[in-house]
Amino acid sequence: MKQRIELWAVLVLLFQFFHTNSFVTAATPEEMLTRINRLPAAEREAALIKEARNEKTVIWYAPMNREDLRQFTAGFEAQYPFLQVEILTGGPQSLLNRILTERRAGKDNFDTLNIRSSALYTLKKAGAIARYESPQRRGLRS
Repeated sequence: MKQRIELWAVLVLLFQFFHTNSFVTAATPEEMLTRINRLPAAEREAALIKEARNEKTVIWYAPMNREDLRQFTAGFEAQYPFLQVEILTGGPQSLLNRILTERRAGKDNFDTLNIRSSALYTLKKAGAIARYESPQRRGLRS
């Protein structure tokens, strides 16, 4: 559970970083991620945390049970007390529709999300998500 919270924390910090975008100027979020991921681990985390402090809030779209979400958010907020997690729950299809509607309006309101893998192609095609190659991926099994 601790590893899942830590991985989720890194993803959230990256999304926060994209929204402020004062550290690195890049043409696309994927290029920005590539530049950030080239930094040494400590420098990368320090830069992400610095930018996340400016945001103060993380918005998480999740089709999960609220009690399960509280466990994740409690762990995250304990590790990053300068960020408050706001959760929007709903069914997978309603969250997908909301994300696509926000994208068409040019306003992505979420920082991180949980969604069915079958929706990833739709989100990628709409430009609502980008590829993320985590530096922690090297530690995962093939």
